[in-house]
Amino acid sequence: MQFRTFFAQDELGNTVAATATVYEQGTNTKASIFSIDGTAIANPNISGSGGKFAFAAADGIYDLSIVAGPRSYSSVIEFLDVKDAIVEVSGLVDNAQTAETNAANSASTATTAASDAVSGHVALDDPHTQYALESATPVDVESTSDDVDTVFKSGFYRVTTNANLPSGAEYGQLIVSSGGDTILQLVSSYDGRLWQRSGNPSNVGGSGSYSDWQEISGKDSLQDSLQAADILVTVGTGGDYPTINAALEYLSKLQPVYDSAGITATINLLSGFVMAEQVLVRGLDLGWITITGADAETTIARRALTTDFTTADYGFSSSPAFGVSKGGVLPRIDQLFRFDFTNAGGNKHGIMAVGAGSSADVLAGAGVNDAGHHGIYAYRGATINADEANASGATFNGIYASRGSTINANRANASGAGYNGINASSGSTINADEAITSSAGYYGINASSGSTINADGANAYGAGTYGILASRGSTINANEAIASGAATSGIYAANGSTINANRANASGAGSYGILASRGATINAVGATGTLSQATNTVTGNGIIFQ
Repeated sequence: MQFRTFFAQDELGNTVAATATVYEQGTNTKASIFSIDGTAIANPNISGSGGKFAFAAADGIYDLSIVAGPRSYSSVIEFLDVKDAIVEVSGLVDNAQTAETNAANSASTATTAASDAVSGHVALDDPHTQYALESATPVDVESTSDDVDTVFKSGFYRVTTNANLPSGAEYGQLIVSSGGDTILQLVSSYDGRLWQRSGNPSNVGGSGSYSDWQEISGKDSLQDSLQAADILVTVGTGGDYPTINAALEYLSKLQPVYDSAGITATINLLSGFVMAEQVLVRGLDLGWITITGADAETTIARRALTTDFTTADYGFSSSPAFGVSKGGVLPRIDQLFRFDFTNAGGNKHGIMAVGAGSSADVLAGAGVNDAGHHGIYAYRGATINADEANASGATFNGIYASRGSTINANRANASGAGYNGINASSGSTINADEAITSSAGYYGINASSGSTINADGANAYGAGTYGILASRGSTINANEAIASGAATSGIYAANGSTINANRANASGAGSYGILASRGATINAVGATGTLSQATNTVTGNGIIFQ
């Protein structure tokens, strides 16, 4: 009979009061359990506030069920009194030593039997193990505070809050297998999680170091944990995690399962949190996760955007706050962010998707203000859904789609951009009906190189050069749009492009309100603003219908 101690913990590693029930393995039959002096005790067994259970049971394998408030979990446990095994082995050794013939072989056999009898339960010549082979008296080491980097002798260990344990493994069990100049460590938590690492550190004669701890996931149990309810985690001072990346690392290990109502996770940024990191996703679908915030805006520390996201994969540099590539999906952005410094430059984009199949969702009222370069940026076949999003104050483009990309930004705010409020180039499409692109440094709405922008009812007032510009075979639908107050022209189509601007307002321009050039077509029935040529007349510059 072996006496063992267990601790109940919550998901954060805190000990909690709980109830433990021990069953004969594979049955609902409660096992007999005893105190350290052999007196029978109650089963179920109720812990104190410190979550400690201590009881003995006959040698064998049992099922242990723990219930702590709404949480419950179970695991398989084994009881084996090594003292009895050692006494038995000692008898074998004594018999071997009294044999008149083959004494050496008999001693060797006894030693081998000793090793077999205690295999998996003790370590030879190891001061950290719970039992010593050379003595039938147990050495009581209920827990050890040793740094696990220094525990290199093969054996089984009870750990508490030891240094260099993986997070979540506190008050668990450590198994060490060491041979030659290499080592393997396995550690399990109270609730069935398991981690492993290996290496050839110097303390086992190697010339290297330990690898990082890797959790060995139990997919079925993780799925079960998601089926009951959606998940909410908090980030910031006093929250569940210190950074968005730490929260994503945890959530990305979970396996959301099918549910007709949907399974979701939410990362809520606590009040005062500053985003001093980059969220960069490559080839991973995190679209089931949504990022929200307690404050009206969350600050982005521009100096923290130092990681180049795209040079290695695409041959150009970028350092976005939120980036997705290789067909991945960003977490849904449901919070408004703002750079802590305007005109930051350095390709420090707000939200960026690059590569075919890559996508992002920016919800209404959410987005990034005062981005260092582009506010919302889709490139090389990517897609971003940003209806009613906010990308105002960007240093270069508020909303930008390039090289066959698509952005849906109806009623979005891309005002105050340093260059273009909304810009589509190289065969891209932006849907931006009723969007706001006012006060752009150069162009309020700009489509070039075979691109299309749908911007009926958009507001491109007060552009530094052109309110609405289509060039090089592009099309802009801007019926009833506002392009007044432009420094040069309110509406300008060039190089075989088409602008549909019926009932648009292009008044108050510094030059022509409506300008056609190099074979362009402008449909401006009911539009206001001075014209660059006579209406309904084909010229070398094209035609303006009115």
